[in-house]
Amino acid sequence: MSNDDTPSGSSGPEIKKLLKHHEDLSEHPVYGAPGCGLASYSCLLLLFFLVGVAGLIISSMALIQGQLVTKSYYVKPGHQVQPRRLKAMWEAKVIKMEEIPILYHDESNNGSIACALMENGIVRVDDDQAWKIEYDQLIDALSEKDGYGTIVRAITKDQEQLPCHFEQSEGQGIFLAELKAQIKRASSETTDSGD
Repeated sequence: MSNDDTPSGSSGPEIKKLLKHHEDLSEHPVYGAPGCGLASYSCLLLLFFLVGVAGLIISSMALIQGQLVTKSYYVKPGHQVQPRRLKAMWEAKVIKMEEIPILYHDESNNGSIACALMENGIVRVDDDQAWKIEYDQLIDALSEKDGYGTIVRAITKDQEQLPCHFEQSEGQGIFLAELKAQIKRASSETTDSGD
């Protein structure tokens, strides 16, 4: 190798390295590129605009879809039930206006088909029919799956059944547990008073 910083060899041509120092920054090759700064900035603004518009469209669709979905009527404590939902039970005279259910489940959108656990019994309205069965007339409660959800059945001493229909995740477990507890309480009170 020679001292002039150029490699030499018998197998190939000589390669010369030319080092050029730029004294003036205006000669730099980046400054000669046509419109890269403005085009990049415009693309970035366009991207932000499109993301914003897409967000508005998606959130609007979610709001519209949320209003079209049928609401699930979860089991509620009686003090959280809207009075208009109890109107069918008042009109059927299975509960009094001042009574508040322990638990309430609306199977319809307007309270016309519903079940309620009261202090002294289970109540059901189904459009123009109504039932009220005292807890001391019940011997058991059970639940069974059907094609649309679960049916909680209150079974009387005469083996009659009062069904309450629940879709999935509407709190049928809470309703069944409270119904069984009320039946147990009523049977223990009957046993204690019979002694």
